[in-house]
Amino acid sequence: MFIEIKKVISEYKRDGSGNVVKDPISSKSISEGIKLVQETIRVDEIKAARPWRKSKEQEAQIDGEMCILYMLDIDRKKGEGKKPAEILIAESHKAFADRLGSVAIG
Repeated sequence: MFIEIKKVISEYKRDGSGNVVKDPISSKSISEGIKLVQETIRVDEIKAARPWRKSKEQEAQIDGEMCILYMLDIDRKKGEGKKPAEILIAESHKAFADRLGSVAIG
């Protein structure tokens, strides 16, 4: 089964080669804003979800609450040090849990 989400994507300034440009003083990537992308994900690949506390930038650009989804690391080989995928979505944890429950049941 699948569920639609509004995925939150942070965009960063890039140079001519496509590399992310960093602030020379703080060494942080220079943000060009946040965009929401409609996406469909598999329900059985969601490991867990929890509420997300928005950053100041997210607070200014995204209305409402956010939630983070922790995905199963299906494609990862055992012992690899990579972190499993995390997806930020523009929806409250409660609303997402309610929708997820209705998809899983019906």
